[in-house]
Amino acid sequence: MPTNLKEYIENRNTRNLMGYPLRVLVTNDPPHCFVDEDELPSSPNRYKGSIVTMLKIFADQLNATFQATPFREFRRYSTAECVQMVSDDEIDVCGSIFIRTYTYATSQPVCLNRVAIMAPFGNPIEKFYYFFRPFDLYVWIGTGIIVVYIAVMGSLLHRWHFKEWNVGQYLLLAVQTLLNRELSLPQSSSGSKLMLLLLLFAIGLILSNLYVALLSMMLTTKLYQRPIENLADLKAANVNILLQTHNIRPNSVYGSSEELRERFLLVEESLHMQKRNGLDPSYAYVDSEDRMDFYLYQQKFLRRRRMKKLSNPVGYTWAVQVIKQNWVLEKHYNDHVQLLFETGLQNKLVDDVHELAVKAGFLHFFPTQTQTIEALRLEDIVMAAMVLGGGHALAGICFLVELFA
Repeated sequence: MPTNLKEYIENRNTRNLMGYPLRVLVTNDPPHCFVDEDELPSSPNRYKGSIVTMLKIFADQLNATFQATPFREFRRYSTAECVQMVSDDEIDVCGSIFIRTYTYATSQPVCLNRVAIMAPFGNPIEKFYYFFRPFDLYVWIGTGIIVVYIAVMGSLLHRWHFKEWNVGQYLLLAVQTLLNRELSLPQSSSGSKLMLLLLLFAIGLILSNLYVALLSMMLTTKLYQRPIENLADLKAANVNILLQTHNIRPNSVYGSSEELRERFLLVEESLHMQKRNGLDPSYAYVDSEDRMDFYLYQQKFLRRRRMKKLSNPVGYTWAVQVIKQNWVLEKHYNDHVQLLFETGLQNKLVDDVHELAVKAGFLHFFPTQTQTIEALRLEDIVMAAMVLGGGHALAGICFLVELFA
């Protein structure tokens, strides 16, 4: 190794470090870095992740030794903890991604990192809301248009024939038509009346059975809310965005909007990880795009997704690694990252980490729903049967009243 300035200048671009240790801080912070517990502690494949793999390739190219320095209990470390360990000369570089600032030494950024929102794809609608549909605003508007149309047309015809207006009578007639329409049978023999009533009863029976089939289908079919596409939809659906302590400073760095900040809900890190890792659709989540894609990979085989990544990012950051101040390998590492980005290998490392995480147990595919045909159960049609039974009872009473009147 060079022992004076002249020899160092002559050999500073050498690509052979002869096993010089590259000390990297590792922990469980997927997708950038995580620990595969199935591998032996001495195995070079024990530590994986997009950033860790990038550092391993860098060490191999320079004939250096990748030396992992595990963080305490493999918990996620903060920026301050990483910077402190670098300052204490315990490590050379941190194996995760950080926001670039000018308060500590970092690698040279090569691209902007998109900050995305992971929002519910569309939660199921509770079935009791089905019965509110006839009272929607559009139904009332349509009913009002029908009443006005009947009243106006009737009044115009009355004006045409009798040369005078009679709006009130036709307005009341239109309302009466919607509320009740009595059955006035023509003058006929009792036998003809009986046959007509039997025909109407048979037709009513057929229509009521069609109705119960339609109602049971509605009650056994899941309906979903409209998918969330932007922040306005997120606000309209009253969905909060879960945050943990690690997210506070990045959100202040990339300058989140007021519309976004009012949806933030700060929770404990353990609760945040439980909800986010399981893709709980009760909340939304905000983080770097590669981390969102990492957890969304779990729903790869679902017919209907739980969560989705909103197309419009809410911010951009410079994604970098914290390195040692005046690190002798800084230029080599920056060139290495630039080359990976230009050749597209950086994106491939990000994609490959998904399958590595599945094998290591950090990701679990959600169980798929089998496409089978199941027979209807009694509870599937009990409500529709009650409605049908009540309708048949009223129809029978009306039939007997008309028959013996």
